[in-house]
Amino acid sequence: MRRPDGSGAARAVVAALRAAGFEYRARRHLLVLDGGRKVALPFAYAGADPAAGPNYTGQPAVGSYYRRRECAPG
Repeated sequence: MRRPDGSGAARAVVAALRAAGFEYRARRHLLVLDGGRKVALPFAYAGADPAAGPNYTGQPAVGSYYRRRECAPG
C-alpha cells in the first residue's frame, strides 16, 4: 500500500490495524482478527497502478494507493 505521492504506507497501515485489534504476522504475511466486530480504518482508496510489478511471491500484482481520512466512531 502506498500514499498518493508514491511513498510507502506500510507502517501507518500496520499501526492502524493494530489499533483496531488486528495482529499482523509479518513472517507469514498473515493478518488476524479474533472475534467479529465492525472495523473503521483511517484510509480511503485513491487508485491503483497495474504496472507495479510482481509481489513478494513473484506473482503479478497491482499497487494500491490510499489516503488518510477521518473515521467515524465505531
